[in-house]
Amino acid sequence: MTLVVQTRNRSTPTILGDLLVTSDSPGPSIILPAVGLDTTGVPGIPRIVSLIQKVYILADNICISFTSNDITEVRNLLEDFRPFCSAGLPPEHIRKWVEVYDYSGFPNSSFLMTIVDNKVAGTSTTPNVIALVKGHGFVSQQGNSFMDYRPAGSGTADFASMVDEKRKIFTSFPDSDYRQGVVRNMAFAARFLAEERYFLRTLQASWGGGFELAFYNGQRFQKLDNFAIVLQKGKFTDQGDVNVELPITINHYRYHDDDLVITAIEMLDASPRTEGDFTVWTSNSIRVGAVTVPQITRGIRQFGSAWYPTESFETCQIGMGFAIEFQSRWFKPAFYNGNRMASLVYSHAGRRAHLRIHRSIQRFVLDIFRSAL
Repeated sequence: MTLVVQTRNRSTPTILGDLLVTSDSPGPSIILPAVGLDTTGVPGIPRIVSLIQKVYILADNICISFTSNDITEVRNLLEDFRPFCSAGLPPEHIRKWVEVYDYSGFPNSSFLMTIVDNKVAGTSTTPNVIALVKGHGFVSQQGNSFMDYRPAGSGTADFASMVDEKRKIFTSFPDSDYRQGVVRNMAFAARFLAEERYFLRTLQASWGGGFELAFYNGQRFQKLDNFAIVLQKGKFTDQGDVNVELPITINHYRYHDDDLVITAIEMLDASPRTEGDFTVWTSNSIRVGAVTVPQITRGIRQFGSAWYPTESFETCQIGMGFAIEFQSRWFKPAFYNGNRMASLVYSHAGRRAHLRIHRSIQRFVLDIFRSAL
């Protein structure tokens, strides 16, 4: 099962897709990068078979996303769609071809194809976006966090519930800027993974496992690359501060050709210290591994349950998801930063993780915590 959603907020479209593949048959579950524990036998959690990509860029202006109970159906459809959609035909030609395509071999799957009219996109902050839907889900909805969103899959109800919660959203980008969509979606991805890590909520509805994000940058679709999600749990003190518990969980995402590689790090021993305007956590006591998430055309057999050798990385694209307890209540704010106000460096040779957060961000998040009390 799955969650795939297209969102818009006056800006160009953004598509968020989870990675989870589950099964009703008995057997062991793989260990997910965000959870770090074997969930086999946990009541209410399905068998987790694999992780796989569900969002595909077919042309500069065409992106398709799937929900499916049959991977073979999706693989066959992609093999038919790729050459036609990459031929540079006008959007209306693509629409007509998709509408008359023979879907008799596609009974257990659904898709949303997002087409941006490049000519209009080049002259308008609200380009013409064509949404072609086949199967169930992807119904247009409005909410507090997005002007328009189209979810599908088993995570639809959870997604609608979480994005429609009463919340404040702060961003420096106007609604017409594609980066607005990136910030919002990645903050929610951090929130979803915090739910998965600390409460297993998303897994109970058979979605999650990690996320990838495709967005239209004004000229073409691209996937967000070289980013990290940091997950932290803690408690409010009587003084109104937050004590963060260890380990700090880090998932770093990067693409190697068509494969998505997720490096999972747990900082087991990291005391914060101040360096100028930054709070810094450094740890040589870490647990680390990496998994590769293939495209669906390669099949889930390429993933299995293997953990792969890790590589060093550095990024300023960081989402953070929190689970903060106060008097038996949980507060779950999240944010996403894409500049030098935060950074994460991992040295594989030295087995060392180094996280820096500007203190203004910390104060801002802490103020949000306190305002919720």
